[in-house]
Amino acid sequence: MASTRSVLFLTNSELGQCNVALAVAEEFLQRGDFHVHFASFHSAAPLIQELNTRVDAAHPAEFHEIRGPSMTDLAVRSTVGLLYHRPGITGATEGFTKVTNAMSNWKRTEYASAYRCVLEILEKVRPAVVVIDPILSLGLDACENITVRKVILWPVPIKDVVVLNQPK
Repeated sequence: MASTRSVLFLTNSELGQCNVALAVAEEFLQRGDFHVHFASFHSAAPLIQELNTRVDAAHPAEFHEIRGPSMTDLAVRSTVGLLYHRPGITGATEGFTKVTNAMSNWKRTEYASAYRCVLEILEKVRPAVVVIDPILSLGLDACENITVRKVILWPVPIKDVVVLNQPK
């Protein structure tokens, strides 16, 4: 018998960031042990519709929109442009710089509003666990300021991040 526990995926809407969350969400849907909730920006809604169409689950995944600009929106309105990068460590380093610059384009009121939106989603869903994209800073902030069990899920191997912080 399936339980009514829920899992909430909090992720950016860009495919490079949310693909891993979509794959894990699909597994949860197929097993049927959790109600799957997915919170992201508007452009991710069709991805959840597609997931629900592909997986014949007893309870389809429920999408919750985070109101505010996505990472792509922030990049486009900055001087960064699109967030793609070349492969390899040098390309990844350039990509990290682009993301950092793009993310600095939040307006205070936008960030505060999106943060409150995530808090509202957390309050509504009351998940057993939150699976979060660590680049979604407003999601991390919200999860740090309330009592919630969380798991970090990221498509980047940790070795590609810590290599930048190693002594030379």
